Amino acid sequence: MYKGSGTPAQRDFALGEALLRSAEVPLRIGEAAADVAELAALAAVEGTPHLRPDATAAAALAEAAVCAATHLVKINLATVSGDSHSKRAAHLSAAASAARVRALGAPG
Repeated sequence: MYKGSGTPAQRDFALGEALLRSAEVPLRIGEAAADVAELAALAAVEGTPHLRPDATAAAALAEAAVCAATHLVKINLATVSGDSHSKRAAHLSAAASAARVRALGAPG
């Protein structure tokens, strides 16, 4: 739809759809980074003791990536009410935070 074409309702709908699409890339980045945080926590807890500091650092960096991605999703969807992307991003952020805490609590 071209700028200025359609009714106000059609333009609002098109804008909402564009904003949802703009949030998909950071959401996917957040999903990948949350997976990295989980794997890093697993490596910190169950891995070789001399590699625990590296795994802990990886968990912390992955959590930071999820937080950044979550921020971008929220910014992109600030005007879209009730979207599932923001809820998913918040869930990923909490999961990555929990993974970092597990990694930091690993013995060693």
